[in-house]
Amino acid sequence: MPWLHQMSRNESRPNFVGFYAMRPLIWLAPFAVALAPMTADAQAPDTVEVLRQALKHPSREPAARDQAIREGCAGLHGIPEMRRALLLQEWRDGDADATMADVDRVHRQALVDRFQAAVRQALASGEASVRLAAIDMLADLGGRASATCLTRGLTGDLVALTEQGPAETREAAARALGQISPDLATALPALARLLDEKEEPLRQAAATGLAAIMREAARKATDSESGSDPRVGQELVGVGAAVLPVAGRAASDASAIVRRRAVEVMGWAATAALGQIADPRNAEDGDDAASYASRRAEEREALLPLLLALKAQGPVLAQTLRDADAPVRARARRALEIVGEASARWRNRFLPESPAGDDPLRDALRVALPSLVAGLHDPDRQARQSAVTILESLDKDAFPAGTDLAHALADPDRFIRWAAARTLGKIAPNAAQVAVPALIPLVADADLDLRLTALGALYHYGPAAAPAIAAVEAALKPDNATDVRLAALAVLGQIDSAAAIPGMTAALSDPHERVREAAARTLGHCASLARPALPALDGATKDPSLRVRRAATEALLQIASGS
Repeated sequence: MPWLHQMSRNESRPNFVGFYAMRPLIWLAPFAVALAPMTADAQAPDTVEVLRQALKHPSREPAARDQAIREGCAGLHGIPEMRRALLLQEWRDGDADATMADVDRVHRQALVDRFQAAVRQALASGEASVRLAAIDMLADLGGRASATCLTRGLTGDLVALTEQGPAETREAAARALGQISPDLATALPALARLLDEKEEPLRQAAATGLAAIMREAARKATDSESGSDPRVGQELVGVGAAVLPVAGRAASDASAIVRRRAVEVMGWAATAALGQIADPRNAEDGDDAASYASRRAEEREALLPLLLALKAQGPVLAQTLRDADAPVRARARRALEIVGEASARWRNRFLPESPAGDDPLRDALRVALPSLVAGLHDPDRQARQSAVTILESLDKDAFPAGTDLAHALADPDRFIRWAAARTLGKIAPNAAQVAVPALIPLVADADLDLRLTALGALYHYGPAAAPAIAAVEAALKPDNATDVRLAALAVLGQIDSAAAIPGMTAALSDPHERVREAAARTLGHCASLARPALPALDGATKDPSLRVRRAATEALLQIASGS
């Protein structure tokens, strides 16, 4: 996951996941005194272990299991014990045997109710340390997929804590809301209200909560096990469509930290969207055309709300590309890179039979075009590299950047030169007057990949690449790689000019069989223009290679027929 990788970079900002991981026992202390007094008998059995053994018992007798679990749950006292018990893997509430599943489900739900009642009591405590310990505990639970049923029902309690009381409690509650997979209808309005607070730490906590909500949804959507579950995809779309507009407001906050978190939300949403768009190559074998088309239409409709929500943030991302804060700009660039990847995958998956322009993400990228063009001249290499990467994803829509892309062909960075050449090829034949002269020097570049990329770009300009004929013919020299010589022949064929015939004719004497064959076939495609090459083609019909002889014969017939 590219956005996950980006987010792991060092930055001097609060890392609340790491914060909870570094102090796993802090929240236990107040509970141990206030809510879970321990027996003085050091030899007393571990009540959670007693319950675990009852849950593990292989008996399939519902009455006996009901009694054992009832007794095990009755021995649990205090939040820490109930928390441990509820997270046991031995519960059979998902058992294939409905009778056994019902037994466990009833007892587990009763324990969830007891747990939540105890946590509510802690959250309402007059002791600040107890409240904060309860909030920390909920945030810690929020990282566990199995704990959602324990925490989501406490959304309203955390929301209440965000609205009044000590600032430390309000901030902690806002951050915890982001961790617990909350009920969005309750949590989002509260976080949105905090974004309007005058105190910057409160706004930062709210923005951090928003980013955590979107991050968790993206994690689920891209997880190899849960990501294929249609319910996960539906939840993701709902989360993204709801959270993105709130994050868009936060992107103009006076606090750089708040703006960073807002852009992170957009990056997570783009990452999740990318992960949800199926690779076109994954069309199931054996599906009839109607079934495949129907399934693909369902996928498109299901994902469209998320893509439209991302499209609406296009102007915001364009704005943040020019933000005064460097980390904000970096996050905006990365988010747009992922939007570009998702756009390309969307087009490959859905657009072959869809109306032209039916790509919401493309619209988000178009809005950012002026900022991306400026980014090609940024002193920072990463900024230039990101700008050219995003422009490449725009294909022909990047043509207004033609002059600036041509300038980027002289960039000190090899990757930027390579990507700029590729992008110039994709916008062809637009900007031919600036692109072709700028591509010519790269045909003789010392780097093989750049030579091939430059030739590939010139190929797309067709006759407009005529000024490059001399440079392309020079690439036919035998000291160049075979792939370069083959690419050069393809370019000369596309130029389709009488001036290109001598170079192709000379290639009939190339030491490599593949080049001689390609030269013959390319001359044949030039039809009547290639008449001066007839004697050389006649000689090629006596070539030692059967493939070359056949290509030469076919070329002679094509030229003779003028087709």
